[in-house]
Amino acid sequence: MGNYSVGEKCSGRVINIYQGNLIVELEQNVIGRVLNGAEQAMVAQGAIVDVVVKQNDDQGILLDFVSVSKQSEVSADSVVKPWNNWKDIPASHNQAKTAMLALRSHTDAFLQELSQARKEWEDAKSNSQQIYDSVTSSARKQFENEKNGFTSERDNNVRSTKARGGTVATVVNACNNFTNNVTGAAQFAARSAMEDVRKRQSEVMAAISAKVAAYRELCNLYIADSERTRNDKLDKARTEQIDRDTQAERRFEAKRKAICDTRRNDISTGFNKATIHAYQSEIRSSRFNATNYECPNEVPDYIMLGSIGLSIPNKSQDDMSVVQAAGRQAHGIGASDIATKSSGEYTVEIPYAQRLADGISLLMRYSAADRGYVQGLIQPLLLKLFMSFPAGKLEATMIDPLELGASFSDIPKLAEGTNSARIIDTKIWSKEKDIENAIATLRQRLENMTQAYGGDQISRLKKEVIRALAITDFPVGFNDTALKDLHAIVRNSASLGVCVLICANDGELEKLKQRNGTLVAEITQSVVETKVDGKRLMLVGGNNDRMFLQLDSMDDVMNNKGTILPIISTAIEHSQLKVEHFDSMYREDIYDSNNWFTGNHDEIAIPIGIKGANTIVKMVLGRGGGSTEHHALIAGQTGAGKSTLLHTLIMSTLISYSPDEVQMYLLDFKEGVEFSAYTRYRLPSLRVVAINSEREFGLTVLKELCTELETRTKHFTRYGVSDINSYVKLSDVPKVPKLLLIFDEVQELFRSINESDSISSECLSCLNKLVMQGRAMGIHVILACQDFHNCSGLEAYFSQMAIRIAVKGSEEGAASILNADNAGIRTLQNQPAGAAIYNGGGGVESANNFFQVSYINEAERIDLLTRLDSYFTDPDVAPLFEDQQTRVLLTNAEDNIHNCFNRLILEGSGSIEHLGTAADGYGLLLGQGFGKKSIFIPELRAKDRDNLLIVSKDEKMALSLFELSAMSVLYEELHTNADKANALVYIIDLFADELADGECDFDFLEAQFPQQVKVAKVGDAEELISNLYETVIGRSDGTLPSTERIFLLFFGINRARRLRTGRIYEEDRGGDLSPIEMLQKIISNGAKYGVNSIVWGESVRSIELMLGDRYDAMFDKRIAYGLDEDSMDILVAESEAKALRGKTAVYMDIAKDVKNTHFRPYDVPAKVWIERYAETYDEVINEGGN
Repeated sequence: MGNYSVGEKCSGRVINIYQGNLIVELEQNVIGRVLNGAEQAMVAQGAIVDVVVKQNDDQGILLDFVSVSKQSEVSADSVVKPWNNWKDIPASHNQAKTAMLALRSHTDAFLQELSQARKEWEDAKSNSQQIYDSVTSSARKQFENEKNGFTSERDNNVRSTKARGGTVATVVNACNNFTNNVTGAAQFAARSAMEDVRKRQSEVMAAISAKVAAYRELCNLYIADSERTRNDKLDKARTEQIDRDTQAERRFEAKRKAICDTRRNDISTGFNKATIHAYQSEIRSSRFNATNYECPNEVPDYIMLGSIGLSIPNKSQDDMSVVQAAGRQAHGIGASDIATKSSGEYTVEIPYAQRLADGISLLMRYSAADRGYVQGLIQPLLLKLFMSFPAGKLEATMIDPLELGASFSDIPKLAEGTNSARIIDTKIWSKEKDIENAIATLRQRLENMTQAYGGDQISRLKKEVIRALAITDFPVGFNDTALKDLHAIVRNSASLGVCVLICANDGELEKLKQRNGTLVAEITQSVVETKVDGKRLMLVGGNNDRMFLQLDSMDDVMNNKGTILPIISTAIEHSQLKVEHFDSMYREDIYDSNNWFTGNHDEIAIPIGIKGANTIVKMVLGRGGGSTEHHALIAGQTGAGKSTLLHTLIMSTLISYSPDEVQMYLLDFKEGVEFSAYTRYRLPSLRVVAINSEREFGLTVLKELCTELETRTKHFTRYGVSDINSYVKLSDVPKVPKLLLIFDEVQELFRSINESDSISSECLSCLNKLVMQGRAMGIHVILACQDFHNCSGLEAYFSQMAIRIAVKGSEEGAASILNADNAGIRTLQNQPAGAAIYNGGGGVESANNFFQVSYINEAERIDLLTRLDSYFTDPDVAPLFEDQQTRVLLTNAEDNIHNCFNRLILEGSGSIEHLGTAADGYGLLLGQGFGKKSIFIPELRAKDRDNLLIVSKDEKMALSLFELSAMSVLYEELHTNADKANALVYIIDLFADELADGECDFDFLEAQFPQQVKVAKVGDAEELISNLYETVIGRSDGTLPSTERIFLLFFGINRARRLRTGRIYEEDRGGDLSPIEMLQKIISNGAKYGVNSIVWGESVRSIELMLGDRYDAMFDKRIAYGLDEDSMDILVAESEAKALRGKTAVYMDIAKDVKNTHFRPYDVPAKVWIERYAETYDEVINEGGN
């Protein structure tokens, strides 16, 4: 316990104050305690005090306090920073960071003291080891010295003794020489004496040996005694070392306990459970409830962005002591536990908020590997702001230079109402010039606001929106001008309450620093700067070591966004005085069928939007009195509101006019994006819905309308009137509805002058006729596209289309239908999203009428369409419109719920009907027709040459035709008496192309219909051909019945090289036919015996090589697609092959049709649809229905 005697006076340093006791270090590794010393003297840690030893025993050293020699003069670095009253700071970045800094300071000091105490202990052990090593070394050295001395003395004594033996030997040798030299009696006497000499020599030598042995034994005894002395010293040294180490460990444990107790008390003082819980409750209570979200009514003082965390090392034993101290406060708060242990660290997190008055800001720097993670943070963060502020109170400027707006994909959903400009600054910017303009505009707005309000934040918040600036991939897309404006914005964000969110590319940021490091530094210093590390945002800066942000994942919001986004969007709408929702254009409940079909009957007046507070804007067509407002042009970019306008136009027409009054043709050239939903419902008001960009579809509809125009002209003439308005006033006449052609993306018909062809010319001719004469016959044309500058040739008819509607989008689009000097073109771009100009004067500025397009969201539209469907399928209503069926022009058989396959799936056996026109005809539903028959269904009969040849280089198109042929044959079997379990479709499968996942191939088809469909690969083709040949022979000679049909589908005949080489090299077959000859017989003779063939090859030449030059006589029916002009002419006599665009195929029946039929083959069926069809098919045949 140190060499201190009771009553001895000494001095020491106060190293700790624990529970009122002074812990005094008297000397290195010697610790004493002054019980209740803190009460006797006001001393600080580090002070030097005079004490008297009161007790020194196994329990330690107890001291009495005498006086203070010197107060502590500890360096600033060693003094623990206070808690800085972080609890009293208003909720903000500063409060959360102050708390973490204080916690870090205390835990670091805690660890430093523990480390110092452990170092002192380690030093004491090291010193003890040194003492031990010194003592043991000395003992060992002394032993070795003594041993060497004893050995040396022994060796000297042995040598001297042995030297005497040499002397004796010399004397004996002399005596012996003497004896040998005398003679006579003397010699005899001498020899007698020599006997005695030798006896004496032996005795002397024995004595010498005994003495040598004695010397050696004595030496060994001396060495053994020295070794015992050495071992005693070693044992004593070890005992003393253990005692010293034990005392040092006790001192360390005592000091460690004192430090832990003190530091735990320190941490609990500023970071206790009650404090943390109160802080958490305050901050977290400010967050919205995503499950039952309601838009707030007041602007919050602060917004919780997530949590701020501190990483505490958790590797060493001392680290664990610190962790345990922090953990006592962090754990046990129930659901709000904030501490997490992981490998090598312990993290403490508390809620993190930023105060609006300080300017909400966050800069997230990332490396290329972390880009995706950071990009995924900014939209939820921005959405949090929208959810935290009252609806319509936040306006966002979003910049997304690389993802072109995709980084904020959900935010525009908040702006689907007509007041989107209140929350989104025009659009999401991505181009450099647009970014420059957007940042400059925001800066200008903020400058104006500053000048208007000065420092009056209360008035500004009350009257102005709060602005957020969200930027991805910064500084990509920012030129020097934009950077300077951004600098001005972020520098003043606190005073203006601007929210700035920036995702910054570290690589690009470093490049920018090289050009303008000062500007970059000022921008980053004006925001809360972080850098991604794994899934954390580490705070950047000299005083932010081991501190990070963990943003709110917003998982609950993203999981409920389908509910939350409409709530916000609706609240934004309601926050405005304007009527913007679709149903707001109607006084009565539009979901009640009793309020439908109440439109103006003298003209077509269709509500499309709202002007001002509640003025309804209508598209009026067919107005009399010399009006020229009969046809319309609509221009607007995709996503700018054009589609919304078209949906509003369609839905308004559906509920305002009955099918007897107005019917529509809907053509959509954007792959079915907009109008496809209308095909799923029974809507007699829709004559045609075309949802694929096949130019043939457009031409077919225009021709149909021209035919309708001519028919109406003749019809009205018979009744003595010249226009529809006069006709509808007549009594007891057949009803003739007015017709609307709504044609979206019409530019697809008129690509450019250089691509002018017969289809474009015919379309222009038809449109000319319709816009010139259609009004009188009740036919009105509404054409829509992004920019009518792309409609070459159509501008000639603009003068007849007085109604122009420009939707907010691009100046170019608006300028294509409004006069060039119309100032509304530019003004429109600064209006809220959904704004539009209704101009009934052919585009002159004086006719401009600004309005907001009324919006009907998808859910509302589906609800209304479902109600319309229920109305028109009601047993009392359905018969009235039985003859008014909607023709659907599309590209996937599975999308048409009205075709035979889908009806079988939906309705079962009761829907089965014969597809063919002849009793023995098997109809094949193969594609989309361009005429009034919307579905193309050729048929194969049991008659000579009634086979189908398909020639095309498009293998997937051929596959689709084959699979749909097989499905059609199976369907046709259902209404026959044939055994449904028998195989009737045999496929030779030489398919070589690749299919996408989910597309059906022949193997999958066979697996779904294992009894009815049999597939043979190249190695099995000859056997299949031989068997079918025998069937044809048997049927022809009457030995086999011909009651059940069989269909051979040969896919890729040009690839059947074995058949072709067999014909060449196997000439001598003993009179038997070769496989190719059998195939020719099957195709030539099989059809009339109920064995029809469908063959596909890639070229006319390949067909000739396989079937011979008389193949033409084998197939009355042919389909050609994508061939050169000569091949098209040879195969199907198509004279205008160049005019065929898209996926238009040509069908020819040489035995029946004079004119070819153009159609669009359906795409390859999906496996899931085939599977559903097969399941239903199996159910039907098992129940015995047909």
